[in-house]
Amino acid sequence: MLWLYGQFMHIDASEASPAEGYLSALEKHPRGSSEDITIETKDRPIIRTQKEVHGIYYQIVDRLLDVFILSDAYDTRQLRNDTMSALQLFHNSTGWYSDCVWLVTKAFSKLPESSSLCQYLIKSWALLWHGKEVTGEFAHDMTALSTAFLVPVLCLTAKRESDGGECKSQLKQELDEWCTFHEHPDEEEKRVCKEKRETNRPFFRNFILACTEIAIREDTNITQDSLVRAP
Repeated sequence: MLWLYGQFMHIDASEASPAEGYLSALEKHPRGSSEDITIETKDRPIIRTQKEVHGIYYQIVDRLLDVFILSDAYDTRQLRNDTMSALQLFHNSTGWYSDCVWLVTKAFSKLPESSSLCQYLIKSWALLWHGKEVTGEFAHDMTALSTAFLVPVLCLTAKRESDGGECKSQLKQELDEWCTFHEHPDEEEKRVCKEKRETNRPFFRNFILACTEIAIREDTNITQDSLVRAP
């Protein structure tokens, strides 16, 4: 575990690093744009399509999921909390949530449904779901989702669409709140955690950058076209 933490603190976080370039691109370019993206690095500019950059996004989340699964397997509460902090910071800085079927399937197959990460996925999907008709490829992939995920998502979505915005505001607040998805044994630890949020931000930024570096190195063929997102 000490080695793992060390990787977060000793990565190349310079503005010219590929990891920083990709992360900055995710923060600056909204999903849905069709323009190519130039990622500045210390070696040379890298031209990537929106699909390629968005594919990196899902790989970063997948790496964070891997760390959470590891921390759950070894029952390391602090690492679970840190992973959730990094995931929240990543989503807050990019304006995205993990609306991807295979990530949900992986999380619910590897983690207890009561885990903070699984609950985070439920809340984020409930916030994103637009109530559109489920058809085509998405309908096919929905069969892979567990009822432990689908039932609360559908219930929250129905409530969100019928209460005039109160549920939506509550979901957004919970997803943005720093300690909602942390495991704190008492209020004192929660208070200290909230107080140190800004102080610890560089650590969590490096956490995300470490996952970004791994995603870039692996550079699989995962792109936005090969992923199925919530409608």
